[in-house]
Amino acid sequence: MSEEDGQIFWVDKSTGTFADYILAFGWAEMLNLVTGGDVLIHDAGPRLKLRSSRPLDENMLNNVGGLADILAFIETETKNKKVTPPPEVRFFINYNREREKETAFFIAKRQQSEQKKRGAPDDLPSLPPAPHSDLPLFKLVNQMSALSAYNEVVQRWQVDQIYWGDYVRLLARFFSTYPNNLAIVEEEWKQLAKSRGIAGSVRATATQVMNPAMGKGGDAPKANSLTPGNKDSFWLVEFLKFVGAKSSAIPLVVQGVKDRKTYVPVPIHMKLSTHKRVIAELRGRIWGQSAIKMDVLAGLSYTGVFLEQWRDGNLTEYDLEGKGPSDFVSGLAVAFYKDMGSALALLNLTQLNIPDWMKIAQASDASDYLEMLKEHNKIVYHLEEKHSEEFHLLQNYRDFLSGHDLEAFYDFTAGYAKTLMSRLERGQPHGQPAIQFTISNLEVLIMGHKDTTQLDLAAIVETPGFRNLATAIRLSTIVPQQQKGRKQQPFYDIRYGLGDELRRKSSYPEELVEALGEFAQSYNQETVQKFERTGQMRRKLIKTEDLDQVVSLLQLPNASRTVGSLLIAYGYAREEVKGAASSNQDNKATGAALSYQAKPVATGETPEVEPASGAEPDYEDVDDDMGLDEDSTEDSNKGE
Repeated sequence: MSEEDGQIFWVDKSTGTFADYILAFGWAEMLNLVTGGDVLIHDAGPRLKLRSSRPLDENMLNNVGGLADILAFIETETKNKKVTPPPEVRFFINYNREREKETAFFIAKRQQSEQKKRGAPDDLPSLPPAPHSDLPLFKLVNQMSALSAYNEVVQRWQVDQIYWGDYVRLLARFFSTYPNNLAIVEEEWKQLAKSRGIAGSVRATATQVMNPAMGKGGDAPKANSLTPGNKDSFWLVEFLKFVGAKSSAIPLVVQGVKDRKTYVPVPIHMKLSTHKRVIAELRGRIWGQSAIKMDVLAGLSYTGVFLEQWRDGNLTEYDLEGKGPSDFVSGLAVAFYKDMGSALALLNLTQLNIPDWMKIAQASDASDYLEMLKEHNKIVYHLEEKHSEEFHLLQNYRDFLSGHDLEAFYDFTAGYAKTLMSRLERGQPHGQPAIQFTISNLEVLIMGHKDTTQLDLAAIVETPGFRNLATAIRLSTIVPQQQKGRKQQPFYDIRYGLGDELRRKSSYPEELVEALGEFAQSYNQETVQKFERTGQMRRKLIKTEDLDQVVSLLQLPNASRTVGSLLIAYGYAREEVKGAASSNQDNKATGAALSYQAKPVATGETPEVEPASGAEPDYEDVDDDMGLDEDSTEDSNKGE
């Protein structure tokens, strides 16, 4: 059946928050369970358009069954209160028991991971049973004081089993027209309840956990008193929001505090089956981090999982030629709840966009983007929000990721250059790993933005003079600093602050040209002096034509800041060299630097040099483990 067939439903974006999306996912889940067909969710401006591949018919509605386990009643016990299901509720879970299972599972996972690191993967203990797959939802409603409201609608749904067909028919009429008329559907339910003798109110508590823009209210038509209380809404709508949250929400606790964030995908053109595959994989990859870092890793991870699913052939229903993940999901709706001691209060609502420049022209593009995302993920993961400089770096990266702002990425790479130099000086055993960007992955990013800027970025970075200057920057900063971090004596002086200087001067073409000229002069002077004293030439000279080519690039309109920023990004990055692995390892082991063969010259002449090996060594020596792989056992939500 094509996407043009099937039955159409509409869900209004009435709140402008993730409440609209979890309601749409909840109704899509209900349709899928009742009809057995897939559901396409499409952004239609002020509302979401849902197309069920199999239309509802009377036979389906008269035989609705198997929906008792769509949501589980939560049984729990604390020192002061015990919540148990009534006899008529047949599907429930014990919250305390599931938390114990979670703890045991993660302890075993951690032990397994430690044994693997010790090199004993063949004798690993078996893992205990995993906790319930819906435990994140259970923890969310329990810890945000929504347990009573949740259990109320779940209990009503299970008790009213003989009316499920009527309820689905009622909801189908509600979502068949737009705008969705809540007053009409509530009146229809009242009439149904009266004729069938159904107990309970038409309305239920609209919790802030499912309705982030809706808190306790104290308003009244006539302001003669202040009686704050919970807002309410049609109980079946609130029930569907919990159903949608089960299949779409990613609730996480901010590391080190008890603040919370909830992430929900914002669909543009997505089938329910695709969404569930992506979200199931995603939930196993992201954990509680500091607030900004968690945003960045969530956006990177969602993009990566979507591309992996497509690369591995799990999204055959999508033709990604000329498209990317952002053509199907615009990003993640985010609600940030601040811990106020006795309760959590909504602090911020926002949307975290995913990159819109990752377009797939050929199958290999997905793999290239995934390698780039992996590298960015590692770099971001090892930044600490508690340090002010790294806090600003994370802000810059989030602006780049969500705002599609390449200038913010330049700010990030310039700031990260300083962080990288500091980490290299300390050495990895004494601090966070000094992970460099690689030239190849920077090129993937640049090529992805080739149609988004007025400047031809690819032409800039492919200019030989640009490459030679970037290499000179690297050999004056990163390389000698890394040698110093290894307790070796750098052959050449370390140019501290070079990245900062170039970033400052890049706003003005004349000042940038002057700064590059001064750098080239001192770089060449030191190179020649070292050659005269030692007879060793370990780096190439900067030639006049190199500077001329870069100066020509600066003549392009508004090019100065871009060229300067790219020089920093490439200058502090690592160039991977194919086929040079063995020599690179030798360089790491012996501390030897790359040397150049000097051609014989007359006294007083500047030597001409060429690489002895024809390749620049790989100077990166960092731990490649992000701590985010499949075997990660960190329970970042411990203490919830």
